[in-house]
Amino acid sequence: MGNILTTLKRFLGNKNTVSIIGVIAGILVLYVGYNWRVKQATTPVVIPYAKTALTSRHKITSEDIGYMEVSSEVVRKSPNLIKNGRDLIDKQIQYGNMVPKNGFFYTEQITDDQNTPDYAINNIPDGYTIIYLDVDINSTYGNSIYPGNYIDLYFKGLDDNRNIIFGKLL
Repeated sequence: MGNILTTLKRFLGNKNTVSIIGVIAGILVLYVGYNWRVKQATTPVVIPYAKTALTSRHKITSEDIGYMEVSSEVVRKSPNLIKNGRDLIDKQIQYGNMVPKNGFFYTEQITDDQNTPDYAINNIPDGYTIIYLDVDINSTYGNSIYPGNYIDLYFKGLDDNRNIIFGKLL
């Protein structure tokens, strides 16, 4: 046993042996590190895409979504890319946007029903109606009406029997 230790000490004490072991260890570290980084950068990730062109205000269903594998580097470089198809179901394409066929979904393109410009109009209770008011620079006091202002609105119109309706609206 003592003879083996002496031989091992002599072997490791040689400068050439230490240099060769160091070079081999360095090559192994580079090889393992390089392969690990390449795998990390090229590992495929499954993300949703649009099967057809989706236009503004389209409500997204599961039939509109397909899935494809892309490099994880694509996902890493696009932080606003939507990675999960469940986050898209029952959402809408934002007003003024579209998603092209085979295009990915981005957070700027998608919105909830409550954030659409016509949300208030879509949820009018039964028995109520919408009245459009023509406005111009004079009727809005030179566009000086701001949130928080109180305004009296009066309405004049005709009902189904052609009777005149007039009254304070708000």
